[in-house]
Amino acid sequence: MRIGSTFVRTLQVAAVSAFALAAGQAQAGILYTTDFNAPTYSNGALVGQDGWLRTGTIATNPLTVSNSATNGGVAMTTGEDANHPFLPASTDGSIYLSADFTVTSASTAGDYFLHFSDGSSSLFYSRIYARSSGSGFTLAMGTSSGTAVTYGTTELAFGTSYHL
Repeated sequence: MRIGSTFVRTLQVAAVSAFALAAGQAQAGILYTTDFNAPTYSNGALVGQDGWLRTGTIATNPLTVSNSATNGGVAMTTGEDANHPFLPASTDGSIYLSADFTVTSASTAGDYFLHFSDGSSSLFYSRIYARSSGSGFTLAMGTSSGTAVTYGTTELAFGTSYHL
């Protein structure tokens, strides 16, 4: 996850069985959920808390937790990629991701701030990108590593909370 001065407030991921959906009865289990709040998280580096790991070796601009008892967030600037593995790994069915985020600034070149991975340090899927556009920003999604992205045309407002 990375982007200029962004806050991800809640993150929830659930697995949904494709067979269950076809049968008309969705069966889902939460693989991971967090709100970045105390007491699980304390202010400071995200990596090392609640199972978060660094992807690769770059530690430039570490992701940092900023929280109170009820309003946690992670400040992100371009640099460090962090990941949280699903334990046990999800190997079948579909994955659903839900996140609330606020972008306070973004570069004109754009960068991703959220993605899935197969556990390697280079294969990232469903990357969510943001880039500065006019007085706000636009979003894009890349399906896999190295895939070109097309940004949407709807300009979103900096400093506003959005649900993905």
